[in-house]
Amino acid sequence: MAVSGPNIMNITATSAKEEFYIIGDKDLYSTIGSKVENKSISIMNEYNSN
Repeated sequence: MAVSGPNIMNITATSAKEEFYIIGDKDLYSTIGSKVENKSISIMNEYNSN
């Protein structure tokens, strides 16, 4: 749902005051193929590797 609109993820992330959570199935989320999805998966993977 969050990536269904072109800017909804950006609005949600920039409105977050301190923390931002993506809740759901990461494997399913990674199949969407949008720019937002690709970037957020990349950020999660980088965070998890540190």
